[in-house]
Amino acid sequence: MNNVIERVVREEEPKLVKKIKNYIYDPGMVIGSGFSSNVFKGHNEANGETIAIKVLELNKIQSEVEKYLLNNEINALRALNHPHVLRTIEILMTKNNVYIMTEFCESGDLQQLIKQKGKLSEI
Repeated sequence: MNNVIERVVREEEPKLVKKIKNYIYDPGMVIGSGFSSNVFKGHNEANGETIAIKVLELNKIQSEVEKYLLNNEINALRALNHPHVLRTIEILMTKNNVYIMTEFCESGDLQQLIKQKGKLSEI
């Protein structure tokens, strides 16, 4: 019996993990998606923190309006600093992608919260 378990464990394929700087994520752990991006549950290897990593594919951002909107999003994220807004940890850009690392919200996103609880009171 132990030989069977050991063989199954050894034959399991290693997980594909992607790494950008000191951040890692499993491309199979999509927690959200949009027009040009996917959001993954990831980790900061430097401190062990669980984070969200939004990966925007630059080849899908083609029009001037889309480029403008992406720049606005990046500028807004860099400027936001509020206890009720997810903290942006870092924004990195490669020739193919933009990576936006934020705090990970264990309870999901705002849309999920509204669906679950209905109307929300103001803070």
